[in-house]
Amino acid sequence: FKDERSIVLMAQNYLMLHQPKDAHEYLMMLNKERIVDGSSAEGVFGKYYEEIGDDEKAEKAYLKSLAFEKTIPSLINLSQFYEKKGETQKALGLLQEAMSIDPDSDDVLYYHCLHYLDQRQYEKAYPLYLKLSNLYPKHRFVQFISNRLKAEGAK
Repeated sequence: FKDERSIVLMAQNYLMLHQPKDAHEYLMMLNKERIVDGSSAEGVFGKYYEEIGDDEKAEKAYLKSLAFEKTIPSLINLSQFYEKKGETQKALGLLQEAMSIDPDSDDVLYYHCLHYLDQRQYEKAYPLYLKLSNLYPKHRFVQFISNRLKAEGAK
């Protein structure tokens, strides 16, 4: 693989399979001085560090990703990192920022809704769920949230 995008995609695939060693091999192919899409590359480095349990490096990589460009994926990645660490206010702030970029994004609506479900704030989760289900009625996220709302006895 010669091009940056292919390398980043391969690393992402290995991380989704929870194979950080294989992901690391691809990440080491990147020339950090010549990265074109720094936001994506740093986001994958963040996922890698998170997968191997190095939260300090993961947070730094996610913040670098945001410094390159504030994109919905970079905001959501850092938001999910903070969510897992129990820093829910930081996570919410990032989700609200993502919402200001694209209030109709399926990812933004889904993760924002999940945030409120995790906090058992159903009155805030439900309108996001409705918007998601109206905009994307056949999306897998809609069924997941619907099942969760039913399981938790909300609306």
